[in-house]
Amino acid sequence: MASVTQHNLSQQFWRALAACALVLTAACGSTVGYFDFPPFAPRRDAAQLSVEEAIAAQPVMVVAHRGCWAQAPENSIAALDACVSMGVDMAEIDVRTTADGVLVLMHDASVDRTTNAKGLVEQFTYKNLSQLRLRRTDGGSMAKLTRRKVPTLTQALDYARGRLLLNLDVKAADAAAVFAAVEAAGAQDHVLFKSKAPASDPKLARQPYMGKAAFMPIIKSCGGGKNEKPPSCALDLTTALTSYAPFAPVAYEVVFADAPFFDEAAPALAQSGKALWVNSLSARLSGGRSDAKALKDPASVWGALIAQGTRLIQTDEPEALIAYLEREGLR
Repeated sequence: MASVTQHNLSQQFWRALAACALVLTAACGSTVGYFDFPPFAPRRDAAQLSVEEAIAAQPVMVVAHRGCWAQAPENSIAALDACVSMGVDMAEIDVRTTADGVLVLMHDASVDRTTNAKGLVEQFTYKNLSQLRLRRTDGGSMAKLTRRKVPTLTQALDYARGRLLLNLDVKAADAAAVFAAVEAAGAQDHVLFKSKAPASDPKLARQPYMGKAAFMPIIKSCGGGKNEKPPSCALDLTTALTSYAPFAPVAYEVVFADAPFFDEAAPALAQSGKALWVNSLSARLSGGRSDAKALKDPASVWGALIAQGTRLIQTDEPEALIAYLEREGLR
C-alpha cells in the first residue's frame, strides 16, 4: 500500500510541475521548454536495471527504433514517453551536433524531413533549432506539424532515466562530448553505446565509454551486395564475434542481408551466452525477416529469430512485438 501511495504522490507531483511549466510558458511567450512532453508515464522496475542486468533478466528485449514514432514524432521526448507507456525496454535514438556544439536528437543530417524548416543540423545554432516544430510520426512533407521540439541529448537522458533504457546511435558528434553528457546525467549504466569499427581498429579501445558503459559492436555481413570487404564487414559471424572479446560487449548487433550468415552460427553462439541483437526494420537488415512480414506472421519472423537465440530485437512495430511476446509467454 505504501508503494501505491508513493506512486500516486509522485504522479501528482509531476502533474503539478507540468502545469506550472505550462503557466510559465504562456507567461513568457515561448513554446520551447524542457516540459514539452507528457511526464505521466509510470516508472518501470525493469528500467531501474543497468543495460547488462536488463539483458540478463529478460528473455527478449524490445528496442524501439527512433523511439515509438508511430505515436509521436521520431526522436522526440514524446516518442520516448510513448515507449514507456507501451512497456518498451529500450529506445534507439540518434545524436547530432548543432553549430554551437549542443548535442541534439536527429536522424538525418538535415532537418528537412522531420521539421518545418530546411538545412543541415550542423548549420543551426541550438537557439534556432529549438524554435522548429517536429512533424508527426516519421515526418515527410505531407506529415502534419506538431508542437513538439527537437530535444537535446541531455533532455532525453534526464527523461529516460528510471523509465527507459537508451541505445545511442551517434551520427555526427564527438564521442567524448556524448559520454560527458551521459556522465553528467548519471546515466552510464542505462545507455548502450555501439560502434561499426572493426575490433582491429586501434581507435575502438580509446573510445571514452569503453569499460565505463555498456558497449555493443555492429557486425555487418559482407554479403550485403555493396562489394564491401573486411574489415568493414565480416565473412564469418563466429570469427567476428570472437574478435571483440577483449572489449567485453554486452551484446552483438548483427546486420545481414544473406540469411545463412546468421542462421548457421546464431544457435551455437546463443548457447555460448552471447546476446544477439537483430533489426527487423527491413528485410535487407535481417535476411528477409522484416516487420512487414511479422505483422502478418510474427512466428516466421520474430519467432524464428528468437528460436535462433536473438535476445534483442529492434523494430518499428514495438507494440505488435510486445503483444506477440506476451502471447508466447516471453514477457
